[in-house]
This record gives sequence, structure tokens and C-alpha cells, in this order.
Amino acid sequence: MKLRIWHNSSFGKPPFTQEVPDIEVAIRLLDTLAYYDLYQGDRVVANAQGLEYFDEQEKDWNEWYNEDGEDIDAVREKVHEEANKIIESLKGEGSHPCLSENRAEPVEQKS
Repeated sequence: MKLRIWHNSSFGKPPFTQEVPDIEVAIRLLDTLAYYDLYQGDRVVANAQGLEYFDEQEKDWNEWYNEDGEDIDAVREKVHEEANKIIESLKGEGSHPCLSENRAEPVEQKS
């Protein structure tokens, strides 16, 4: 199935589109574009994005939904929730300094 993401941070202009190989890459790219819009601050007044599939019979792009009828936003939310659960379960276990609540403070550099 051909998939592509679409992203629009400037309404009134055509959205940016990019074909993607799978749902995982779509989520990563949509997240990156959303974070970039946040980085832009006041220069971005709104944004919208989604995932489409190409319907070979209709020869047109249509909004994508999974087998449960969920769009990419709902699927992204589930992925983020699951990732947050994993991160929370690792905190305090000392598995990685970045996840520990007891991280060392940065050392001041002397010039």
C-alpha cells in the first residue's frame, strides 16, 4: 500500500506531502514536523497533519484509518502512551543516567 504524510503549517498554501514506507516512519516524520512547528514559535499559527493511502481503483489519495477505524493521530497517541509507560518503568532503576531521578549535576568548566 502506498502511504504518504501530509503537513500544513501555513493554511492557504498546499500541504507538504512525503511518501513513507510504513506507519512507523509516518509517525516519526509527523512528530518531527510537529516539533519543528513548536520550535518556530509565533511564526506558525496553526498546523494540521495526517496520513493518506493511495487508492489504486479511485486513483486518488484518501485519509488512512487502521483496521479499528483509528486515524494516525489516535495511533500516534497510543504509541506515545506506550513509550511513556516504558520510560516511567525504567526511571530509578539505574538503567541509564538520563532516566535516573538521581542524575549528577553538570560540572562547571573552569577557563
